[in-house]
Amino acid sequence: MGDILKTYRVRSAKGERPRKLRLYFDSGSPFTFVKRSACRGLANVLGLRIPQRFGGLGNGSFMATHVVNLEVELLGIWCRHLSFVVPDSVLTEDEDGLVGHDFMQQFDIHLALKRRDVVLNKAALKRAQVVRNAAAR
Repeated sequence: MGDILKTYRVRSAKGERPRKLRLYFDSGSPFTFVKRSACRGLANVLGLRIPQRFGGLGNGSFMATHVVNLEVELLGIWCRHLSFVVPDSVLTEDEDGLVGHDFMQQFDIHLALKRRDVVLNKAALKRAQVVRNAAAR
């Protein structure tokens, strides 16, 4: 499994003032999570009618009561991904969010573990933004 910590600009809606968050890229996590404190002031944080239970981080169990329409700026492209909002205690002090393989797969992101870097492809980021109309074929 790979894990890399990087800082990126994020927002939750077009026109919202971006802020920088420290994102921990973890190829072993199936989901993407954001600390509750990192979501303060974001416009598109939505409550879940039924909280979602997760397990695994620290061999414990935790709940997400909200989701956020997280937009991360990668190579000048805003990449939107619905992420779970979790209590701050779920993640470590030096990370604001945990990017799981759901996000990485959607945007074709790879991890260069030896270089401790995130590998991005501008064409793949753009391609992931396109909604295809299968009925039009």
